[in-house]
Amino acid sequence: MDEKKGVFVCFEGIDGSGKSTQSRKFSEYLFSLNKLNHVVLTREPYKDVKIREIIAQDKEPLSKSGEIAELFVKDRRNHINELISPSLKNSWHIVCDRYKFSTICYQSAQGLEMKELIEMHEGFPVPDITFIIDLPAEVAIERMGGDSIRENKNEKFENIDFLSKTRENYLKMPKIFPEENIFIINSNRSMEETFNEIKEIFEREILNRESKKKKYSSMDEIPVKIKKKLEKYFSNVGGDIFAISGLPSELTGGALARYSRAPTGMQLTVVNEFLDDDGEPSQEKGSELMDRVLNAYGDDSVGELEGTHIGIENISQLLTKSLEDKRIGGSPIEQSTRYVRYDQKDKDGRWRYLRPKEIMESRFAGEYEKVNDEAFELYVELVTKLIDYFKIKLPEEEFSIEVEREHPSGEKIKLKVKKNELQGEAEEKAFRIAYNFTIRCASLDVGRCVLPSSTLTQVGIFGNGRFFSGLISSLKSGELEEEKTRGYDIECELKKVIPTFIKRNKENPRFKEINKLMRDSANKYFSGLIPEDERVNLIKPDNYLDNLTSSIIYPYVNISLNQILNVLRKLPETEKLNIISTYTGRRAERRDRTGRGLEAGYPLTFDIVSCFGEYRDLERHRMLTQQRQLLTTELGFVIPSEIREIGMSEKVEEIVKRFDELNKKIRKEGLIVPSQYVTLFNHRIRFMMGMNLREFQHLSELRTQLAGHYGYRSLVMEMADKVKDRYYWAEKAFQFINYSDPDNKISRSREQSRIAGKNLSKGVDGSLDY
Repeated sequence: MDEKKGVFVCFEGIDGSGKSTQSRKFSEYLFSLNKLNHVVLTREPYKDVKIREIIAQDKEPLSKSGEIAELFVKDRRNHINELISPSLKNSWHIVCDRYKFSTICYQSAQGLEMKELIEMHEGFPVPDITFIIDLPAEVAIERMGGDSIRENKNEKFENIDFLSKTRENYLKMPKIFPEENIFIINSNRSMEETFNEIKEIFEREILNRESKKKKYSSMDEIPVKIKKKLEKYFSNVGGDIFAISGLPSELTGGALARYSRAPTGMQLTVVNEFLDDDGEPSQEKGSELMDRVLNAYGDDSVGELEGTHIGIENISQLLTKSLEDKRIGGSPIEQSTRYVRYDQKDKDGRWRYLRPKEIMESRFAGEYEKVNDEAFELYVELVTKLIDYFKIKLPEEEFSIEVEREHPSGEKIKLKVKKNELQGEAEEKAFRIAYNFTIRCASLDVGRCVLPSSTLTQVGIFGNGRFFSGLISSLKSGELEEEKTRGYDIECELKKVIPTFIKRNKENPRFKEINKLMRDSANKYFSGLIPEDERVNLIKPDNYLDNLTSSIIYPYVNISLNQILNVLRKLPETEKLNIISTYTGRRAERRDRTGRGLEAGYPLTFDIVSCFGEYRDLERHRMLTQQRQLLTTELGFVIPSEIREIGMSEKVEEIVKRFDELNKKIRKEGLIVPSQYVTLFNHRIRFMMGMNLREFQHLSELRTQLAGHYGYRSLVMEMADKVKDRYYWAEKAFQFINYSDPDNKISRSREQSRIAGKNLSKGVDGSLDY
């Protein structure tokens, strides 16, 4: 059941006890406390008329007990889902005349097992407070007999013996449910005296709970009962070092935020400020603190104290880049084109690519779908042929896996064995999986060249609140409809988990305005130049103003950094300053930050032209600055040599031509940014990466390992060579760059051989990844 926000008050008791009268008076009282209160007075049975018919018509109190219990529970579940839970979530107060205790007490008096009746109500919302209006059965019968306006006088349960048993059951409830807030109210007195006691208890237990809550000065004072509950949230209760888990999300962030100002340790702070008297956590208190510190006081760093995981599915390859542009505070993982075959259609029989609103509402919708369909059909054909091709290149007989065998001395040793040297079913299975996996990876690595950038994929992200707030703002302010739509979708889901942490996000129209003005500046100063297409260029440091201005203008042009610098060197300083002013724009507050062009000034700045597929992998590096130009067809398409060897180059060239023609038409129509959807994985994109030597050490040693894609492996090797050519001493930092087999599409075989052996030794079923 959902977490409640309003107050949930129940009135229980035998027939004739006066509970209905007291529930009505209490509703009026709740409303009188604050005329803005929404108070819902409801009763059970809720809607099931069959229950009322049985109770009114069947005079035997012990009959139909099972049927009545099931009807009541079903009716109560509807009551909760349709009225109680939604009202509480809206901060409305619920006053309920009868709830679960009625079924437990009445139907156990009918002869059903109380334990089973209690189990039938597991998971139902627990009232904040329950008042059992108590009256001896004979007095209740007398009152009902004297009530001339009472409906259903001959009700099934108006029997003194039966009501006495039911009353006994009610009196047991506080002991059976010690964790619930239950009070027995004597109603064998005037109506006003009874109500005054109810009101007094409610004010003491609910309204004044905060002021009465005891504060502890040390962990030693905390009751054992509460310490036991703390064990659910702290790994080492009372210790100096502890892990925190299980607390409501915003409460964890709120408690951590108190570290800077609270005089007590975190565990004591949580007990004193964030738990109730029973040791239960209150997310509302955490959210209130976070709202005050993060949104009212503007302490941005507090937004990094809480995080969550999200899944984002059925998005284009382009959108993954928008998500992964945000570097700090978020960790993405993306579906891999190396491991997943994109050869399955959706439930409607359509290939799985995005049909962007901008293009589908244009006159090019039909042509767009046609070329994308053809690209997917070609992809399927390529992968099938490439699998056969790589099986010839790497026959099973030449493939080997690493296994662990026992030496005659008794010592275990690792050996590489071929197919004819395998022993037992486990080794044969591991060999088969490793070989097929290697062939498939090689085939998919090459075959993806014709996958459209609109191909649907999925991304998982773990991020902190500050990261997600920035991400949502960026998406909502984006130039693509897909960005905007998914930005609002992400916001909607995160509001259910960390609402306070993302409260500050906003759509900012200034970004779109700046992009338009910057493209106008780019056309003014840089139009007419034929783009250079050198694969890797390590830029020589220039004066800071030129470096900065070139970095600012870079995403808005289609030429190289050196070409930009050549133009800027001839411009007067005032023109460069105008470009900078346009880029920064009008900032309403300090959080209206400027783009990443201002990060210029690294000792190593690369201007790179590579396939979009390779860029996807390199873009995810975070401890650097990367900017990209729009993905177009202008820089050409790279056809892998294997495509020619399997006789498919003409078909690939034809689909590339079709995409190029449509891309140009869409750009001419003015759909500049959406035209990026009309590109393929091996269309080339220009991007820049700025970093220091330490980050390049990490990037170069990671991205040249044999397990990596052949495309970015050879690219990063070239980057390393450029660095060493300019700074000979930099080689001292590169101890683990792997220069072997830069163009070998099946270098993965070595890595897969090792993985197969590792899985064998640990008894892991490698087929799970195949």
